[in-house]
Amino acid sequence: MGEGLRQALKSFFIRLFFVAAIVCAYQFSFTQTLSGKTYPPEWKRFTSPESGLEVIQLTSDGNLNCGLYFYNDGFNLKDSVLVFASKRTGSMNLFTVDLRSGVIRQLTDGEKVRARGATYSAERNEVYFGDDRVVKALDIRTLKERTLYNIPKGFNIAASLSVNVDGSMIAFAVVKKPKNNASGIGQPYQSIIVAVNTITGYSHEVTNEESYISHVLINPIDTMKILYCHEGAWDTVAQRMWFVYSNGSGKCALRPEEDPTLKVGHEYWFKDGKHVGYQIGKADKRKYIGVLDIDTKEYKEYPYADDKHTECNSTGTLFVGDGMPKHADISTYTLEGGKAKQKVLFRHNSSYADEEQHPHPRFSPDDKSVFFTSDKDGQSNIYIIPLK
Repeated sequence: MGEGLRQALKSFFIRLFFVAAIVCAYQFSFTQTLSGKTYPPEWKRFTSPESGLEVIQLTSDGNLNCGLYFYNDGFNLKDSVLVFASKRTGSMNLFTVDLRSGVIRQLTDGEKVRARGATYSAERNEVYFGDDRVVKALDIRTLKERTLYNIPKGFNIAASLSVNVDGSMIAFAVVKKPKNNASGIGQPYQSIIVAVNTITGYSHEVTNEESYISHVLINPIDTMKILYCHEGAWDTVAQRMWFVYSNGSGKCALRPEEDPTLKVGHEYWFKDGKHVGYQIGKADKRKYIGVLDIDTKEYKEYPYADDKHTECNSTGTLFVGDGMPKHADISTYTLEGGKAKQKVLFRHNSSYADEEQHPHPRFSPDDKSVFFTSDKDGQSNIYIIPLK
């Protein structure tokens, strides 16, 4: 072989090597996950004209950002982080925002992550969420994922997941939509409440019903107690609010709807584990804050809280609501003289256009601030109002 040919072959193979290296590098960068990516702070601060309180806007990147589903707060005050959902990558994924620095960190990078329906355990520092056909656990420090549960064929997760106080169990409903037969008469929904041990992955069926189950909530004190609802339009579902033990026993209706004009919903546990809060609309066109004793099943209802959603603080002494389109305010309520006494904190002006635009306000675990979502500027963002 001549010297010229050897040099030509050598040059060819060198070029081939570099081309292959470039292709491999491109393919690696294309498939590399965005989990762990950080984003600079997006905070904006302003003063509420209604109350004089400071309002902190935590996100402002121009994409959809929202809190987790209404009964899941996403806070870890020890590490000063808040878990939230965002579509800033093109698909809904999970993120944290550092409540000291404002830095945002991406947790998941998927196309079918049910980010809004996730629940977070500050005790275990894990977030639990649906990802296509599986339910996963993710350590928000290491970003290590574990598969906990495979969703049965034909079923989907309803609303969101719930986690108990020590993070050892999650519960949720999986729902199968009805199929129409040849005569056009629809079959009923089928729903299963599932409980999963987050450490072992062991799962069991709590209850199986021919109805649309949603809002599955584990009691914050007693993991055996589960609150749930029969989903649907508030004025058409005959009985929305239900209770069951995690072994499937003791199933019963809560706040019986003796009058078809009653509209009961948005149930949640008080932190004491003894009371259930809810909203109720009555024939007088007023909306009420309801408080039910889980042991005696007795309840009291307080008018003049006209909100899409309300929830209470850790001691059950102060409530927060998000108003209605005609008065789109974040307000707090105290229960005085048999009525809900209102104090407006901020006119949030959210559109309520879809679930992501519902403010769903809630208190931080230390009761020192109120957290909510609003699309008042055209796209949903998350906000915090520190309380004095």
